[in-house]
Formats: sequence, C-alpha cells, structure tokens
Amino acid sequence: MSITATKPRPDFICVGFHKCGTSWLYENLREHPEIFMPPIKELNYFLEGRSIPNFSYYQMLFHNSYLFKMKKHQFSKIVRNQFYWRSRNDREFSLNFVRPKHSDGWYNLLFPLDKISGDISPTYCFLENEDVKNIAERFGHLKIIICLRNPVERVWSHVKMNNMLSGNTTLSTEEALQQAKIMVDRYPKYKDVLTVWQKYFKKIHLVFQDEITNRPNEVMHDVLNFLECKNTKFISRHVKERILKGDGKIMPVELKRYLCNHYLEETTAFDELVKGREEPKNWLKFMENELT
Repeated sequence: MSITATKPRPDFICVGFHKCGTSWLYENLREHPEIFMPPIKELNYFLEGRSIPNFSYYQMLFHNSYLFKMKKHQFSKIVRNQFYWRSRNDREFSLNFVRPKHSDGWYNLLFPLDKISGDISPTYCFLENEDVKNIAERFGHLKIIICLRNPVERVWSHVKMNNMLSGNTTLSTEEALQQAKIMVDRYPKYKDVLTVWQKYFKKIHLVFQDEITNRPNEVMHDVLNFLECKNTKFISRHVKERILKGDGKIMPVELKRYLCNHYLEETTAFDELVKGREEPKNWLKFMENELT
C-alpha cells in the first residue's frame, strides 16, 4: 500500500456494535506493525455536534452526558500516560488529542501518514442517513467495518456489563427485563445500519462474534486482507483471548424468550440482506428453538 503526504486519514472506521467484539478487534489491530490504532478506543468524533454539543474543556469537565464523561476519562488517561506511550505515533496522537478545537483537520492529525489507521467507535451505529451521507462527502475514502452478534446475546451481555459498572452484585429477572427493554428501544436494527452505510460506502466488511469465537485467526486474516495489509498472516498475542470477558451469569428464561420474540422478525430481514452468511441463519435457529 503506497502512502503519500496527501493520504486522507484515517483509512477505516468500525461503526458498531457494542458488545460484538470491537474491543477484541481493537486490541488485535493495535498489535499489527503496519497499523496504527489510537492509544484510546472510541474517539466518537463523528458524534460531536450531533449527539453531544461541540467540544470544549468546560463541557468535558462539567457536562453530565455519557460521551463527555468518556472524553473526561480519555483526557485523564492521556495526561497520565503521556510519557509512557510505546511509540512516537502514540505521543503525537496525545499532543493533538488534547487540543480544544475539534475539526476534520484535528481528526486527520490524530493519525500518522506512514501507517494504516482506524477509529473504532461503536456509537457510530447511532448515526442516521444524513450523518452518514455527510461523512461520505468529507471522508469518502473510508473503509467500513461492522461487528455483529446474535442480538439476544448482545443485549444480555450489555445488561450484565451495565449492572457490573453500576456496582450491583445481584440482578433480578425484573431488573434485567427492564434494562433490556430500554436497549431494545434504543439500539438501531442491524439491517437499517448496514443499509445506510452501504448506501454511501462501497467497501464494507462484516465481522461476526460467532467467527471470533470459533476461528479467530481466520477472522483477523480476513480483516487484514480487507485493510490491504502486506502481512496478513500476522498473529497477535490477543487473537485467542476473550477481551472484557463477562461474568458468566445465565440469561433468565423469561428474558431470553422476550428477546427471541422481539428479534425474530428483525433477524429474518437481516438474513435476507446478507444472503450467504451462516451466522444470521444460526441466530434464527436459536431463536426459533427457544420459542418452541
């Protein structure tokens, strides 16, 4: 891959979904010698000015939104680790990241010219048609990666994570159902997300959590091919690890049946969109078995 001084940056973005292997992807790509991944995950740049107000240090310190709290955490990490980043590119990223004025030029400067680079921000799955169209007009060169998982398992994993982060040691069926219903209402459908990104970008690669579990080496090989790396056989030390492993709690039967019933029709539509992929078919079999 030839890299010039006019090379637009980054080369790719991963636009979702949460709890679908994005942290695994980030950790493995960060190990590859041809790839630069920012030392902090989830830049969320394309949400600035839309889901959150325009960035400022005052807002970062005092605004109550989840994304500003995340930025505060990221800024703190940058300050703490400035002299410990493992590469010159990491240090240059941190110096640019703390600049208060965010723009396309600022975003471009976060990524080096001499490596393939990317931004993994699962919150981009919330971007709507006009947002994606706007990104395509400004960053039409981007390759898009979308990480996916059986939606029933994804919601349960997210419920468990939120419960853990809140400090709760127990989770009743009623509490799990309540949280799950909020997520079901909040998250966009796989079909809708894929359709809108396909409308404006030609190069899209799907990564399924099922594949990560069953054949992680092959998944990384496919991703590296998609990103046009020279060394597609590189094996990261994290490739067979479960990043951010859950607590092992078993999903309540009532919750499982609710989620299967909700996602059956949606998954059928997604299966029609990605004909030839086995994963959605397996999700459908799982849901149908649970509902019989």
